Parts: sequence; C-alpha cells; structure tokens
Amino acid sequence: MADKALIQEMKERIMDGLTVLIKEDILYGAGHLSARIPGTNTFLINPRYPGNVAMVEDISVVDIATGKRIDGPGPIPSETHIHTEIYKARPDLESVTHCHPRYASIVGLLDRPWVPFNLDASNFSDGINVYPESHLVDDIERGRKLAQSLGPTALAVFQKGHGIAVGGPSIEGTVVLTTHLEYACRDLLSLLPIREPVAINDELAGDPGRRLNRIKNDYRAYPFLLQKHGIRSREEIRAKNKPAPEGRKN
Repeated sequence: MADKALIQEMKERIMDGLTVLIKEDILYGAGHLSARIPGTNTFLINPRYPGNVAMVEDISVVDIATGKRIDGPGPIPSETHIHTEIYKARPDLESVTHCHPRYASIVGLLDRPWVPFNLDASNFSDGINVYPESHLVDDIERGRKLAQSLGPTALAVFQKGHGIAVGGPSIEGTVVLTTHLEYACRDLLSLLPIREPVAINDELAGDPGRRLNRIKNDYRAYPFLLQKHGIRSREEIRAKNKPAPEGRKN
C-alpha cells in the first residue's frame, strides 16, 4: 500500500474534483471519479451515493485485477468495472470519471465522427468513439468492451443513451477534460443548426505528449474552477500553482 499521507491527499483531490463536476452541472446524483494509487495495482473511488453527500473518509480502495473493495467503507459503484478495465487497458491513464452530462449524452446519440472544431473539442483530437450499449457497465465483460471502444489513445468515449467515460493523466486533468467535453458538446449542438463543424488548426492536437503534459499540470482551467466555486481559497491556489515559464506558448 502507498504512503498514507499520499492516499489522504489523493482522496481530498478526488473530493475537490467531484465538487467541481457537481458545481459545473456535469455530475448529478450518479457518477464517479477514480485515481490510481502510484506504485500499486489499486485505485481510489467515491462511494455509491451522491458525490455531494460523500466525504473524504468514504472513498474506498479497489483492486484493479478483481474490482473488489479492499479498504474503505463502501459501497463502491456498481459500474466500478468501467474503471478497472480502462486501467488495465490504458496504463497511460491515471484517473477516470464516468458521468451522465446533458450535452455529451445527446451528442453520443448522433452517430457522427468527432471533429475538433474549437479549443475545447481539440483536447479530443484522437477522436471519440461510441460504446453502443446503454446498459449499466456492471461486469468485467462490459467493462472490457467499453475500454476497447475507448481505444489505445483517445481520452473519452460516449456511452450511447447513457453517458460518458473520460480518462486523463491526473485527477485534475480528468476533471478538466470532462468539463471541456461537455462545453464542446454544448457548442456543437449550438453550431449544427447553422453549419457543419470544421477542424481547427491546433498545434497541440498534433503533439499528444505536449497536450497531455499541459492537461496533467493545468495551471489555468482547474485553478479557475476551484476558485470560481469557492472550493479552495485564492491563497491556497496561488501557493500551489505553477504557471508555465514566461515565453512558453502554453
């Protein structure tokens, strides 16, 4: 098991992330956010009740291989296999969320290729596939099929008639990606009655390593969300924030 202080810090970061998603009207009564525990084959996940009711001490430790709770009070979500199977298939992802945001859930029904038509959408320049079932992902086989739909490099997958799953290189990065996906889907639905979306020329879209590094160490979008919703004070945020060096483009 990893260092207790590290696990405690990660639990607090998960709670912050859940609060951001709730405040942004992206995560409703059902939904979950998880994070790998470094150096182990385990992850942390919030319990099977509303995220705005959960507390830090409610977050459980789950074994990736089996999907079984090995520490914490539980109960863990019935769709915990979304997380176990994505972690098995994608060692590059450190955090996963599953939720049912309004606009992304609608876009997942359109059966159209994803176009990185604005900056939010360009975070998903590897495309977004559609997992064709609306059934709960409540066993290993469904979880495995969902992970296959996500693919080897993409950061999100639509669950048709159900919701989304998003993976990122950090807890904060996953939360930011989830918010950006919902913003992009909202904008897409506003654009479609006017014209077809056209891909923009975003240099980060062609540099996955640089893009993921920016997402992992976000010093703008996530601090903004923390302060916007009163989750952390300006002083707390400024003490930990590490902006890019002057002169760097992003």
